[in-house]
Amino acid sequence: DTLLAAPLPRQSSLTAGLGGPKTHISNIGRMIEDMENEMRSNLNELYILKTREVINSLRKLHAGPVQDSSHIATLNAAVLGHGKG
Repeated sequence: DTLLAAPLPRQSSLTAGLGGPKTHISNIGRMIEDMENEMRSNLNELYILKTREVINSLRKLHAGPVQDSSHIATLNAAVLGHGKG
């Protein structure tokens, strides 16, 4: 098993008007939601890039058969002979 963990500190600031006692809480909630969305987006991008990297490395390790003319002829004969018999 591979453990992929690291701290991910984030910081944000916002200057907003204070219209009432609940405005401050509303602004903090909006900032938290924005930060969560940004972090989720970054993690999704990282996941997609890492998945692509792993898949490409697997493709390089497991090369398929060499498709020379004899291999292609064998495949064509198998396809053509499939309906007969």
